[in-house]
This record gives sequence, structure tokens and C-alpha cells, in this order.
Amino acid sequence: PWIRLVHPQSDNEASIVSLKDSARRALGPSYDVVMESSAKGDHQANGRVECAVNILKGCIRTIWSALESRIGATIGEKDAISGWLVRHAADILNRHRRRKDGRTPYQVIKGRPFRRNVVEFGERVMYMKPGDAKHHEKDGRWGE
Repeated sequence: PWIRLVHPQSDNEASIVSLKDSARRALGPSYDVVMESSAKGDHQANGRVECAVNILKGCIRTIWSALESRIGATIGEKDAISGWLVRHAADILNRHRRRKDGRTPYQVIKGRPFRRNVVEFGERVMYMKPGDAKHHEKDGRWGE
């Protein structure tokens, strides 16, 4: 049997409280939802979350800086690639940063470590185009 317990913890910011309430309604009565909020101005209560946010921000800055250096241009926060960069940083942390128990978040969820190669963010990658051989005679088999 699955444990159907959801325990969201956050500060009392109105938008977060609204999101938690919506999640409770969406889950319905089959889930036991225990809401917990920290006292106003109590940053230590959310210490683990704030620490995780700082680690993610550091990873984003590192990848951002490396990409700008490699392409020789500045990337703005509103550029389309910025959203992909943030997602990539989160993926890197989930797949490779170990927790205190020695496992990664990916390993906790999937039951096995992540073992695929990952290219540097923004690197060009060649891929084989789908389709039959006749289609490739004219256009070539590989795309970028």
C-alpha cells in the first residue's frame, strides 16, 4: 500500500498558501495533507529549502557564466535560453549531487543512479534524423 501523505511546508506568503490550498483540493480526500507554515520572518524554519535555493542559484550562475564565456555574448534574463538553463541546472543537481545518505535525488526516485553522458549546456549536438534511407540521400542523415 502506498502512503498517501503530503506534507507541504512553506512560509505564509499569500501566493504559496493559495498554491498549497489548491493542491489540497486537487488531491482530494484520498490523501492526508498536513499543512505546515513557518512563523513570519523565521528564515531558519525554511533553512533546508533556502540552502537548496542557494545551491541552485550557484549552479545557475556557473552554467550561465560558462555559456557566456564560450559564446562571447551576454545572455539576458528574459532570453528564451534562460529558462532552459535553469531547468538544466536543476537536472544536474538532481542527477549528480549526493545527499547525506550517498544517493542522488534521481537515485531515490528511480532506484538506480543516473549513468548517461551529459554535454555541456549550449553545446552543439549531432543527431541522426528519423526516416528511411531514401529520404537521407538528398538531405543527409545527420542534423545539428
